[in-house]
Amino acid sequence: IDAHRQVGSIMKPFVYLTALMNIGKDGQKYDPMTIVHDSRFTYKYEGQSWSPENYGKKYFGDVPMYFALKSSLNAATASIGLNVGLDKIIDVAHKMGIESPLQQVPSLTLGAFELYPKEVLSAYVSMARLGSRVPITTVRSVVTQTGQVLLQNQFTPEQVEDAKSVSGLVSMMKQTVDTGTAAGVRAAGFTAPAAGKTGTTSDYKDAWFAGFTPYITAVVW
Repeated sequence: IDAHRQVGSIMKPFVYLTALMNIGKDGQKYDPMTIVHDSRFTYKYEGQSWSPENYGKKYFGDVPMYFALKSSLNAATASIGLNVGLDKIIDVAHKMGIESPLQQVPSLTLGAFELYPKEVLSAYVSMARLGSRVPITTVRSVVTQTGQVLLQNQFTPEQVEDAKSVSGLVSMMKQTVDTGTAAGVRAAGFTAPAAGKTGTTSDYKDAWFAGFTPYITAVVW
């Protein structure tokens, strides 16, 4: 509840959702099959230089966007994020349920900042509900010994993002579980429909998995 931990690639779905809903600065329109480029590059801003590196320093060149997400390719993701706009990514993340402050720096695209597991869960619940957000709570109801209901938490869903775009994102995140960085889910024998995303930081100091079935959303740090 209280741990503010670096999220790493858990952030990437918000980059891809932003891309699905917007046109890039270069006029690029995005869908899961859009070809994106995964290669080394250097981005200069405010007198600084930033060069994202893929895990294992392996680059894949031109790949479909869904492949970049399921394989958690840092270079491709950063390129997409910079093209669609860091401000738009932050706006999408906050609408979906992220509450911690986010800065407009390029490493935002790769999750180089801290979040609480509870707000990660809230945002991934919004993904599972196709952009429909409801507050999450640890208390469903309070009932006396005689059956009198003192509190019944009921929330009105709010559609915060385009359902069709979020559906496209979910289809990509299903590939992450089936054949991507979270394929261990299938290897362990789990066969139900599921979507999700892994997240790791340098030297695996922080490791995450966030995912959902049609009925349950879960986050593990």
